Amino acid sequence: MTSPKKLWSSLIDRLRKLPDGSNAREYGLALMEWVKENRTNIGAEPVARFGLDWLSTLPLEEYLLESQDLSVPNEREILARQKPSSVEVVAMLVRDQIWELVTFKTQTECPNCGGDELRVLTEPGSGDRLVFACDSCGWAQDEYAKPWQGPPGCRPAKVSSLREHRLLSWTPAQVGPEEQEPNRTSDVDG
Repeated sequence: MTSPKKLWSSLIDRLRKLPDGSNAREYGLALMEWVKENRTNIGAEPVARFGLDWLSTLPLEEYLLESQDLSVPNEREILARQKPSSVEVVAMLVRDQIWELVTFKTQTECPNCGGDELRVLTEPGSGDRLVFACDSCGWAQDEYAKPWQGPPGCRPAKVSSLREHRLLSWTPAQVGPEEQEPNRTSDVDG
């Protein structure tokens, strides 16, 4: 089994090959390719537990916003300072990087812990039902700010779903079931 230090070094080396002007898509693809190349070294259990099996196969063009701001040199530097103590921690850190790229934050503070912004996810098996969830405490709610309890396995919402629900300039705390905002527009459509 590969040591966490060696595994981590291979990731940092891969990311250092990216030009400083690389965009979020190129950064995400490098992470995903690294996961695919290192599945055996990471191990089946951590790959499955941290969702790297499905996260590493997402079509990034369906999840990344055109306006996504990312500084590859900054991300590389932050990661290079990490010293993962186990292969599981390597898997978790890589998962966190990909998750950050493919999930949309609503700019609505979590009503439960106040420690993070809610992210837009889709309920498994529902097609397009949205769930707003906090990564910090696990709180989840529907679009009307009602607590959500459903099956595990929510996935990131695609950009098309965000546009369809007009969420790119709207947060769930702003709209209740009785008062729909009539003219919400996307700030990304140009």
